[in-house]
Formats: sequence, structure tokens, C-alpha cells
Amino acid sequence: MLKFLSSMVLLCHLRGGIIVEGAGCTAQGPCSCSGGQGKIDLKPLAKTDGTPRFKDVNSGSDPNADHFSWNPCIKFTEGKCKDVAVCQIQNITGDPVYVPVGEQNRATFGSTGQDDISITYSVKDPKSTRETTVLLKCDPSIEAKISASPESPPGNYHMTLTSKYACFPPPPPPSNTNSGISTGTIISIGIGCVVVVYIALGITYNRVYKQAQGSDLLPNKSFWTTIPGLIKDGTVFTYNKATGKCRRSGYT
Repeated sequence: MLKFLSSMVLLCHLRGGIIVEGAGCTAQGPCSCSGGQGKIDLKPLAKTDGTPRFKDVNSGSDPNADHFSWNPCIKFTEGKCKDVAVCQIQNITGDPVYVPVGEQNRATFGSTGQDDISITYSVKDPKSTRETTVLLKCDPSIEAKISASPESPPGNYHMTLTSKYACFPPPPPPSNTNSGISTGTIISIGIGCVVVVYIALGITYNRVYKQAQGSDLLPNKSFWTTIPGLIKDGTVFTYNKATGKCRRSGYT
């Protein structure tokens, strides 16, 4: 009895809860991740012919500034950058120098304080480790737009991809058949809570102050015992009224 009452009291205080996951995105490969908001997949942007989707992106206004090439998902080759994810091209207007700055098999996903998702590629050699971070900016109206920033600090490179493929899928529309707790349900729960509290307090009072036992513990016992008869009479009256038998059965 106590367990039942405790459960009902708890139900009266609960109006629902939502567990919200963080904005993090767990890698599902070198170009896709999934999290609490859904899945991001850059595969539609990837080229499969061994060349980069985004080629020789200038990192500044100077034509001879460092340029970067990147292909999501699939490795590519450009100059002396062999089978890479990201390539840095130095002195592009003269004698270009190609430097690998990211590999597909070293891709990791992260998030910023603004809940934007990023992909970081790295490449290691005996002398140093170089990292390229591609920030993913959601814009449903843009297929793909890329920008690059100058190297800063040394060995760290930054690009920004603005694309519809950088967006989490929109939430599903609300269901007409399951839109949450309705007003009628809330009212029913409230009435049920009131009845349970009333019975519990009545039983406690009758037990402690009146030393009642058995069915006498029920508060206002005479009222509750008449309810079945009243329901029966009401049902019979309604039936007879609907079938035109009221006069013959003595009801007026």
C-alpha cells in the first residue's frame, strides 16, 4: 500500500523530462559523425578520382600566400602530396612546394564553444606534427564554400567549410497522434492524485483516531458503498429514456 501511494505521489510531481545530449559528434569514419542531434556526412562532397574537391584555396589576399587543397573522405594526390587528406602548397606562383598537412586515417571530430563541429587531420614525420582543422558551418542554402587561414601557430592550419552537408538533419515534425501529454491527461492525473491523497489521509485518520478496522477504514464509507447502486440506476434510466420505456417502468 505504501509503495503504491509513494508511486502515485511521485507521479503527481513528475510532468515529464528530456535528456539532452551534448553537441559532440562521434566519428563514424573520416568524414561522418553522429551525435545527439543526428548525423553529419560529407560524402556527397568527396571526389573519387584521386583529385581534391577543394583545390588550391588561397589563405590570404596575396596570390603567393600559402594555398591548401582538401578532399573529404577520400585521399588524393597533388604534386608531392601523396595519398593525403589536406595538402599545403607554398610558393604557388613560383616553384611550388607541396607539404602534406593531414591524412584521412588520422581524422578526429570535435566541437567548439558555439556547438560547431570540426574535423582535425594530422600528419607526423620524424621532425614535427602538422595539424589541419576544418570548421564545419551549417548553411542549408549553400552546397559548399571553403576558406583558409594563414598558418598559425606554426604547424597548425585552419579552414572553414560552409555547406548544407555540415548541418544536422532537422527534427521530425510533431506527431498529431503523439504530441505529448494532453490537457485531459493532466486533469485526469490531477484528479487521480487528489482522490489518492484523500483516501490515504482518510484511512490514516480513521485508523489513528477512530481505531477503525477493515472496510471501516474507508473514509465516508456510506457514500462510497452507494456509488455502485447510483451508477446502476443512472444506467437503467438512461437506457429506458433512450428506448422510450421510462413511463412503463415508472420513471418520470
